[in-house]
Amino acid sequence: MEEKRFDAGECKISCLPPELLAVIFILARAEPKEQHPASFSKIPFEILVSHVSRHWRAVSLATLALWNQIDISTPRSLSRASSYLERSGSQCPLDIYINISKWEQSSGRHHHPLFIQSIANEIIPHPSRIRRLFLECFQQSTFHETLAILVSAPTYANSRSKGLSSSQYGRPDAEPSSSKIYGDMSISYPMLFDILTAPDCLLYFSISGEIDTSTWPLHDAAPDLQLCHLKALKISASGEMAAHLLLSLSAPTLQSLWLRSIDWFQGFNIFSESPQISSASPRFPHLQYLTLEGFNPPSIFSTFPSITHLHLLYHGTFAYSNLKTTLSGEWASLHTLVFSFFGPEASYKKIGDVISSCFRKRVSHGRPINNLLVASDVLRIIERKIWTGIPLETTPQAVSGENYKEPWWNQEEWPNWIRQTCRE
Repeated sequence: MEEKRFDAGECKISCLPPELLAVIFILARAEPKEQHPASFSKIPFEILVSHVSRHWRAVSLATLALWNQIDISTPRSLSRASSYLERSGSQCPLDIYINISKWEQSSGRHHHPLFIQSIANEIIPHPSRIRRLFLECFQQSTFHETLAILVSAPTYANSRSKGLSSSQYGRPDAEPSSSKIYGDMSISYPMLFDILTAPDCLLYFSISGEIDTSTWPLHDAAPDLQLCHLKALKISASGEMAAHLLLSLSAPTLQSLWLRSIDWFQGFNIFSESPQISSASPRFPHLQYLTLEGFNPPSIFSTFPSITHLHLLYHGTFAYSNLKTTLSGEWASLHTLVFSFFGPEASYKKIGDVISSCFRKRVSHGRPINNLLVASDVLRIIERKIWTGIPLETTPQAVSGENYKEPWWNQEEWPNWIRQTCRE
């Protein structure tokens, strides 16, 4: 029997099985909305494909996971939210993105409470389905009004007020939950306390900017905030504010700490010299990942002795003496160094000499660093033998999600252009 030859012209997308077409629809949908606020003004992908043909409409309406991302930007968009809630079924997890910042600026203030309550009436009846709730607003008062609603709802939420704050709340059985606070307006300690204690289970907390430390008592003897589920903490602020925050938090299960200093950690000694830290037991006994961005305090190794993965991230020049002090410290459990440097290639030789010298010293003391994870451009420099003296006990590799599991680095917190540089 003569075999039928394959004709590429006969293979059309309309011939694809509904199951395969549904997968293509889901994969082609846009990235999470909080990374692209402008996407709120565009026609959603799922609406577009549902209007191509009868076949595509039938497949799209039958694909529940295609309708679980709900956008609300004006009161008129609430009707679309109702359709999405119906089309996504009763079990599909919901990601709800509320961006009312532009609407706030163009409408009268007296409309806000009614709109916020309308949103609450639409989404709060589905608490068990809400996986993420993102809110971007313009006025700080809107944030506080919304926070009162979020506190009473067992949801996974993300709220932001004019760059002031972005908070995600979660349940123990939900997707990883996080809280983010951006501070171009000052936030008081009582306000922060309310934000952090509102959720039943807070797993990730990120804070950027400055908090009014005059409203913060210095919890020198014992922490005030009990965050039993917190796994990852990121602080981008002054050394003094970072010290205040770390002294205020009790996080016995903390696994990852990211410190980005805007003043070379001036004032951080408030934390390292506190009676809380001078005790025999480590402050965060399960801390494994430590990221230091911009500058590293000389005594950081004695403050967090349980670290296994150290990530040093620098932009431009930095203090070589502190780098040497940090890598030569008594890190008994440290076995992986992640090094990211964004600066002129001419600086790499001196950096390599410092790192190699520290590695050899650690080997001689019986504390080798087994893994050196670097961006692809640094790895190429190592392969060209510009870095010399790296001991055989250390294996250089390109850093990736497979060999570096630090949660912030593997989430959207890491800028896309940096991740692309590291993984090329």
